[in-house]
Amino acid sequence: MAEPAIHLPLHYVVLISCVSATTHWMASLAFYLTSIKILDYGPSGELTGPELYIAGGFSPIAIAFAMIVGGSGFVILVGLGFRRYRWE
Repeated sequence: MAEPAIHLPLHYVVLISCVSATTHWMASLAFYLTSIKILDYGPSGELTGPELYIAGGFSPIAIAFAMIVGGSGFVILVGLGFRRYRWE
């Protein structure tokens, strides 16, 4: 079986995997779906019926942190790309 032509050192693979997992986790926390059930009572005190609203939301702080982590990881990986490493 043929060997692949390009191998990455383990420390590069671990760094890429950690940055990718952290960015994905933060991005998944940034957006969410919620449902709101409103119970309204009429003037005589009887329940007029529940209203259900489904809405999406987002967290700007989580988006900012995800962008910072992703951007930092990209800059670090580009910087490490300029380093030479030994071929075995």
